[in-house]
Amino acid sequence: MTRNTRRPRGGPCRCAGDLQWWPVELLAARHPDRVTCLLQIDAIGMRYVDKHPTMQRLAWSSAGVSAVLWLLDHLPGLMIRMFVGTATADTPPREDLVRIVRALTLSGAGWPVRRDGYTNDMAQLTQLPDLPLSDIRCPSLTVHGTADWDVVPEHAERAHARIDGSRLSWIEDGSHLGFFLSPATQTEALDWLASSHT
Repeated sequence: MTRNTRRPRGGPCRCAGDLQWWPVELLAARHPDRVTCLLQIDAIGMRYVDKHPTMQRLAWSSAGVSAVLWLLDHLPGLMIRMFVGTATADTPPREDLVRIVRALTLSGAGWPVRRDGYTNDMAQLTQLPDLPLSDIRCPSLTVHGTADWDVVPEHAERAHARIDGSRLSWIEDGSHLGFFLSPATQTEALDWLASSHT
């Protein structure tokens, strides 16, 4: 998710990034006069290692999408644990989680059409050079799930260590989708965005 708020032509912009949005970090590093703050959500902070390439491909295949939808109907608790991690007091009700996981699953359907783009993305991410994170000068908040097996927490730790004055917020037991399933974390991020511009 990259978001540029409305701004006067040539004025500063707010940026937020998540998985595969390392260009946002590059923008913040290369143009400190144009970026007023950076919100990273489970973002890549170093070279990406695809630890589960077969699972990734299977998950986006027609068979994988059908299997996930079947499992959601028949074993929703198992699927929620796989996608969400450990539920917290902040986790939405089970029926909402099933609806969210179903929508996310369907959003990735169409593997034959997406295959070339996915292959290109993975090739780029696995060859990612060392990001100039120490050149980022704007206020920065990194939000990351401690149970993210896709973009492992070391990415967040590295970004936090290299961005001077950054803030790191962990989603305890949160998966890669933890931010999107945690209203409290979303509120924290929105409050931070608002306060970083006052």
